[in-house]
Amino acid sequence: MASTPFDEADFRTWLTERLARHLKREPSAIDADTPLADYGLDSLYALAIVDEIENYLDIAIDATMMWDYPSVSALSSALATKLAMS
Repeated sequence: MASTPFDEADFRTWLTERLARHLKREPSAIDADTPLADYGLDSLYALAIVDEIENYLDIAIDATMMWDYPSVSALSSALATKLAMS
């Protein structure tokens, strides 16, 4: 993924699919603006998703990003900003 430009919409879809898989829900049941904690996402799942994000984007991110930017929309926007600055 790192060799292609970051597409926030594609990433948001990818992230929604990963969250849905971890939460055993359909992607359509994940609202991009709902706090992830409202879905019962705990720290163990959050760390697993951070690892998947790092592998997908080929970057290192702080594990606290999942809590600092607690929704799919917020996290996607934060990563878009981070990648634009690098």
